[in-house]
Amino acid sequence: MRPSFLRLLRLGLLQDLTQKRLKFILNIAIFLSVFAIVSTLISISIERKINLNQKKISENNLLIDIASLSIESLPRNINSLTTIINDSKKNNEIMFFLYFTESGIIFNERDLYFLGTARLANLIEDNYEKINMFSDISSFETDIEINDDYKNYLKLREEIKDDKKKFTEVYEKIKQDAKKFTIDQNGIQVIEGDEFYKGLKEHYYQFLKFADNQIDIQIDFLNVLRSLTDKKKNQNIDIRKDISNLSKSISKYILIAFFLQLIIFIIVQLFEVYTTKKEIDEKR
Repeated sequence: MRPSFLRLLRLGLLQDLTQKRLKFILNIAIFLSVFAIVSTLISISIERKINLNQKKISENNLLIDIASLSIESLPRNINSLTTIINDSKKNNEIMFFLYFTESGIIFNERDLYFLGTARLANLIEDNYEKINMFSDISSFETDIEINDDYKNYLKLREEIKDDKKKFTEVYEKIKQDAKKFTIDQNGIQVIEGDEFYKGLKEHYYQFLKFADNQIDIQIDFLNVLRSLTDKKKNQNIDIRKDISNLSKSISKYILIAFFLQLIIFIIVQLFEVYTTKKEIDEKR
């Protein structure tokens, strides 16, 4: 009876010790499982951040492409407008000088202001349409950096609205006055009357001011767009650096999760081997 009792006691202690060890290992496995899940969730969160950053880069690139179209077109338009205005001023200055000399007999009020005013009117009307097309910044106005160029642009934008309204009224008045003084000479429509041409002097200099404002707002808008594209390009550089750092982090967490899952798999296999061996021993 005594040997049998001691043997049973030893077996009981061994079983109790084994169960404690198994319970300890099981707790470790549970802890590792939780840690692996946390690592996986962190990896998913980092991957989501990377996707959001890549989306932001795509949005910035789209904005840069749109702005680049205006950046390429605006200088040509500014140079063309500036050249025409300067030529008009030079021609008018030459004719104005000759007008008060002995050569003035070949020039009259029509030569001084009519041609220059007519040319400026067509140019200004065309540029108001271009300015409306270029200066539509409603889709990205919140991204624009607040600087002197942008403040000047906002100020000129309001002036341009007033200028356009005044220009439309004046240009329409000129057209109506031209009709009043137009006569038919052998089937040709001719504007007669010095009164009409003398009245163009004020409008000519007014149109020059409108044209100068058009140049100024396009220059300011060009600088605003360049500042915006530089800002977005720098943002993309910073975002790419962030993506690179996040990619390194996600690789670490994926590797940690992999090793933890491998350890859990080994523990599960050991448990399976132990339970199988125990069942075999009990049958014996």
